[in-house]
Amino acid sequence: MIDVQPILRKIQRALYNLRCKRVLDTAPLQIRDNGVTILSMVCHRDMIMYLVAAKSFYRRLGFGSFVIIDDGSLTPGDREILEYHLGLPRMIHKDVVSTLGCPKGGTWERLLKILDLTHSSYVIQLDADTLTLGSIEAVKNCVQENASFTLGTKEGQFFVSVTDAAESAQKVPGTHLQDVAERSLRHLRGSESLKYVRGCSGFAGFAKGSASREKAVEFSKQMTTLLSARWSEWGSEQVTSNYIVANSSKAAVLPYPAYCAYRTDSSLEGVEFLHFLGSARYERGVYSRLSRSIIDMLQHA
Repeated sequence: MIDVQPILRKIQRALYNLRCKRVLDTAPLQIRDNGVTILSMVCHRDMIMYLVAAKSFYRRLGFGSFVIIDDGSLTPGDREILEYHLGLPRMIHKDVVSTLGCPKGGTWERLLKILDLTHSSYVIQLDADTLTLGSIEAVKNCVQENASFTLGTKEGQFFVSVTDAAESAQKVPGTHLQDVAERSLRHLRGSESLKYVRGCSGFAGFAKGSASREKAVEFSKQMTTLLSARWSEWGSEQVTSNYIVANSSKAAVLPYPAYCAYRTDSSLEGVEFLHFLGSARYERGVYSRLSRSIIDMLQHA
């Protein structure tokens, strides 16, 4: 039997790009560089999505400069478009980012580059499949106070001890790497003083001076000992991002559900920031409709 899902996803993405390509006609951002870095890993197929995400976010944040991790698929034309619209962002090919001591691939290059940059900058990780709909005052407050943040989830709206996080994960029957990894958190050295949150690494803030690459490498090495080859699976970077943010000296979980991942039963009332994961991007046409509304505002700004 032929798996039609990849074909359907390709058609849905093409329709989204067709309906939202007007973002290419919007004015370039006027960059106000104040030492804040907005970093994303970008691929060729998500170019339209990413421009809508980046411009909707910058329209509300109002400051910062862009750093783009090229996943290896960006074309010269893509780079020209990004340079025009985002104020000559710094572009880094993922292959030049060392992942020594951590898994390679997935989004590890993104996280490790973020941690390198926190030595001199507040860094905001922004996924391409996100839309900023409101004033995002909670984000601005975190930046102003140099506090890290993460996007909360239905299951993770507060920082908890790693022991409590492991106990909660024990109640989840799933075999996804994130579930398995969270069950193992109780075995970390010094677990009695460590925290965790089941957040989402698609939107997270890393305070200047809040963490280091070495902290991520040490955590990764411990998790590799506990999980062996499974730690190289997709999801290990998200667990690490959650851990890094939770153990920052000052951090917040963005208020849920004003900041959340879109679900088919989600109410959009009062929502300021949405993350559209996987197939949720194309359910009920919400993502496309909201994207086009944002493009309309950008064109009339």
